[in-house]
Amino acid sequence: MKIIHVHRISHRNQTVLLLQFPKDEALMAVCRKLNATFTNTHKGWWLTWSKESLDAVFKAFKGIAWLELAYKEAIETRVKTPVKKPVGTPKPKLIPDIYVDKLKRMGYSSNTVSSYSFYFNEFLIYHQPKTLEELGKTDVEAFQNHLVQKKDLSISTMRQVANSLKFYFEKILGEQREGFYVDIPKKEKRLPEVLSENEVLRLLKATTNMKHKMVLALLYSSGLRIGELMNCRVRDVDFDRSVIYVKGGKGKKDRYTVLSEEIKPYLVHYIEIYQPKEWLIENNKNEQYSTSSVRSFLRESVNRAGINKKVTPHKLRHSFATHLLEKGTDIRYIQELLGHASPDTTAIYAQVSPKSLLKIKSPLDTIFKHKGLNSKRINKN
Repeated sequence: MKIIHVHRISHRNQTVLLLQFPKDEALMAVCRKLNATFTNTHKGWWLTWSKESLDAVFKAFKGIAWLELAYKEAIETRVKTPVKKPVGTPKPKLIPDIYVDKLKRMGYSSNTVSSYSFYFNEFLIYHQPKTLEELGKTDVEAFQNHLVQKKDLSISTMRQVANSLKFYFEKILGEQREGFYVDIPKKEKRLPEVLSENEVLRLLKATTNMKHKMVLALLYSSGLRIGELMNCRVRDVDFDRSVIYVKGGKGKKDRYTVLSEEIKPYLVHYIEIYQPKEWLIENNKNEQYSTSSVRSFLRESVNRAGINKKVTPHKLRHSFATHLLEKGTDIRYIQELLGHASPDTTAIYAQVSPKSLLKIKSPLDTIFKHKGLNSKRINKN
């Protein structure tokens, strides 16, 4: 059935219903009967907002098209009195320019530059009024002890802190490791939690906004990192070859990943409706969509779907890899699709997949089979 996206927007200083769909004479004829007017600004047909006009739209298109409401958040928005946050003393910026410049010259990602700079600045603040030139091995140990005792930090964060210190002494000062030794906590080896195939479907069904649904569908169906999807341009999608070109993924590596055949017609429709200028996923100003917005609407969709798991964009990537493995895809291909440098990183999904475990037979089962034994006979003896 044809799909019409219904928005509630401000147009010509009034609240209106906006109907968007690919050019279709039959649907356009219905719009004219509703006395709707086409707007080039918003690329759709509009009529003044009211409950009666919405009921008329549903009645007019019944049996002709599926109406997908894309304005739930707008209806539920309430005017809130802004909460004034207490103004604290801003932290001093003690980090030298050479530190940031070196990170950028060496090609570190913007996220790494930001996090390393923040943690190294915290190190300098902690040791005030000592100058940078006065800091050494004992100061590094003191700061790490302080974090362990006073801060509730994850192992991942502690490793980033350690690496930010290590970068300064090793890359800026050029010291040998023995002169400034930084304790780097062992990395936690947690198995990634994944969604079942049924939970993925529930999540997509619970996501009513077309753009939001497309984001989640692409993260899962192509195994993309959230940053990779936000950096994806319209031209990076190759519909003929059914692939997505990932430029400058983690580790500055380019790669291709799969484009789902089921998604292709919906992606074409999405592009026709939203008409992104450069980035595949854009905000209303044709700028890159923010990762924080994705995490925000994902939480809402998870709640609506009734999924009792902590679901992040990266968990959809984990689910993509696990489900491929369960269907018999060679782990080397999965490694390429995910952009992993080492097969050891991809091998973790073999531990996650319950279907993979079911294929493994205990050696005791093999002995019993070859000897023609069973547990009852063993118990009798």
